[in-house]
Parts: sequence; C-alpha cells; structure tokens
Amino acid sequence: MSRKIKILTILVITIGLNIVHADGDTTNVFVRYDQVKKVLQEWNTAIDNNQLELLNNLYADTVDCYLKRLSKKECIESKQKWLKEHIGYHQKIEYLEIYYLDDDTLGSFFIAEFTKVCVEKNETVKVDAVIHFARFANDWKIIKESDRPSEASLAEKMPGGILKAGKNIFRFGYWVDTREEEDFGHDQVPYWDLLTLNVGTKITGEYLRYSGRMREIYSHLVLEGTIKNGILEITVVFNENQEWSLETYNPDEVPDSQKEHWHFKIVNGNELVGIDKEQIYFYGRSMFLTTPE
Repeated sequence: MSRKIKILTILVITIGLNIVHADGDTTNVFVRYDQVKKVLQEWNTAIDNNQLELLNNLYADTVDCYLKRLSKKECIESKQKWLKEHIGYHQKIEYLEIYYLDDDTLGSFFIAEFTKVCVEKNETVKVDAVIHFARFANDWKIIKESDRPSEASLAEKMPGGILKAGKNIFRFGYWVDTREEEDFGHDQVPYWDLLTLNVGTKITGEYLRYSGRMREIYSHLVLEGTIKNGILEITVVFNENQEWSLETYNPDEVPDSQKEHWHFKIVNGNELVGIDKEQIYFYGRSMFLTTPE
C-alpha cells in the first residue's frame, strides 16, 4: 500500500475515535458499541431462555421483523407463537461484528452481524443474522431483525429496477469494533465497498474493497454486464495490485476459470442487493447509489 494511503488510513482511524456527533452528543464511540452489544446479549438471553417479556424493553415501537413491519406487540407475539411450536429451542451468538455507517453523523444507528447458532432436537443450524439498532433519547432499541437469506429473498421479490446511462457509483462504508481481536493494534477500523459501473452500449467498471484490518485495497475489474428483469449480472476478474485497467487488460491472459459472475437485484434504481448464495460476502448485503450521473 502506498505511503499516501497509509497516512490517510491512520488519520481516518484517529478521527473515528473522536467523533463529535451532529446532535451534540460527545459519548465515546466505544461506549456506544458496548451499549449496543449489551442490548444484543439481552435479546439473545431473552429468546434462549424463553423469557420474551424481557423483549418489551429491547424492541422499538415498530420493528422490521423478518420482512414484515410489525408493532412491538406483534413482533413479540410472533416469537411467542414460534417458540410454542419449537419446544426446547435454544440459540447463541458466534462471530459478532458491530459497526456503524461512516456517513452516520448522528451516531444513532448501529448494526450487528453475527452467526446465530440455533439448536433444536439435537440439530444445529447456523444462520447469518443481522440486527439494526437505533438510539431513542438515551436508550438503544432494536428496529430491525433479519438474516442474510431473508434480505436476499425480499430483494428478489421486489420489482426490478434499472441503471441510468452513464457512471453509477454504489458504495457502502462502515466502522467496525475490533477491541476484542487478539494481537491487533487498533480498537476500530474502517471498511468500504465501491462499485463503479459505466453504463452505455455495454457495462464495464471496477469494484474496490478497502479492509481496515489488512490496510489494503482489493480490486476487481468489471469486464461486462447485463441487466435482465431487474437483475444485474457482472463478469469480474481479480485485479491483483491493481495492475490492469480496462484499457490495458488482455482477456487472452486470463482463462475463463478465473472470472467470476456476480448477481445483484436492482432495487428502486439506487440499491444493489447481492442474491448469490455462492458469493458469501455480498449475499443479502446492499450497496447504495452515491453519485448518479
């Protein structure tokens, strides 16, 4: 990585530790991480022990609960009904990642992604779960409960969108709490995904992903793309060390076996949702249009 990028990364990390939010709240960001984590643990304990009355203090008045918008009462009742039909159900949390969006100037919205380990009748199933939290006054509440397969399924059922001609830039950026990682020198690090698509007689572009843990940018060239029934399919090739551009790339140098095909549902023309189960990183995740041209 270049010296310029290293200096910028260090500066961004330093700024991230000392955010003064637009609402005037100067609560240290790590206090917020811990508050959100506490609510998540209480949510898991309430369901694992079938003490659903405890959820009254954890859910917001309205919750997006597995593809349905429900009142708090309706959400809890649906869980009560489900647990009555699944006697002996237990769950625990593995591989937890808590983050907030890097454009969240209020610092009032956090997301937890984790592996939910579900145990029922001696059978264990692991689900990639996601819960969204919002701050109401001084309390953090759950406003959305879902999982990656459900998010992908919802996107696939929605009406398909299109992309406007010209440059379409989709992005998703966030800060991750890394305090509990062993032998790691930072308490939080940034990540971002940037997909640039040039839409004309053909679709080409570039995908960049920055990893704060590795302090590296990973690149894929978008060689071609198609849109059919609201589904974007792009053919990409890993661009190690960003050695190629679309102008210098020679297709004869790369066998078809090294090319990947990624699929996204276009939602409202301004959101891409990954719908490939094989593409684990993108599956059920979104990137949002930032600079339409």
